[in-house]
Amino acid sequence: MALTLAYVGAAYRGFQANAGVPTVEAAVAEALTRSGLVAAANGGDLKKVGWSKAARTDAGVSAVGNVVGIKLELPREVTVDAGALVVSRLNAALPPDITILGAVRVPGGFSARSCCGGRAYEYLLPVGAVLRGGPPGGREAWPAAVARLNGSLAALTGTLWAHNLTNGVGLPPPPAARRYVTRFEVEPESFLLYMIRKMVAAALLRHAGATPPAVYAAITDPAVRVSVPPAPAAGLLLAGCSYDAYQRRSAAMYAGETKV
Repeated sequence: MALTLAYVGAAYRGFQANAGVPTVEAAVAEALTRSGLVAAANGGDLKKVGWSKAARTDAGVSAVGNVVGIKLELPREVTVDAGALVVSRLNAALPPDITILGAVRVPGGFSARSCCGGRAYEYLLPVGAVLRGGPPGGREAWPAAVARLNGSLAALTGTLWAHNLTNGVGLPPPPAARRYVTRFEVEPESFLLYMIRKMVAAALLRHAGATPPAVYAAITDPAVRVSVPPAPAAGLLLAGCSYDAYQRRSAAMYAGETKV
């Protein structure tokens, strides 16, 4: 089944399980076994039951539309309304800062990660951050400030080298450091570690006049190393994951509803 979940990330050290620290994945795994949807013997290794996840959010990052795939143990008599049963059981076993929004049956080959065609994030900014960096001697009008910030954000769209927008990538950057960003709301196919938070920080520093234009342009230059700090995790939200292409491919092969 495919599960859509929301969570407040403040209490977790990211989504992916990490021994010794609280994570969203560990909390969901515990709820799966407590609810009887996964055998206790498999709770410590969800790969045994086909576990996959669309996004591995960083520490402190929240979500309203992350997706996981998993094979669940359901009563034989449950056929039509299996999704409602899964949602009810899991939410009863989960902590209050994690909620299952929906559960649907999917074909056996479904992977929440590889079948996902895009991930949409939102970053909440304080008004003061948008109004910084205007013309000296006066307060910039809100529409002008927004237009100016959008200009900075637009420079980080299209096909770009993201080696300066993540950690641990040297020069020359490998092909995996190249990403395509359709628009800065943002909705690319995938992200590198800290990429969104560093994109937001880079654009805000340029917007506030703290980064010279030449340095800002060099961020996506594959021959240049630029140190970019990440913006705070608390403002970042995974808004949703897209499975439109998967839907179109599977529609011709499977009858019934498989929408995620």
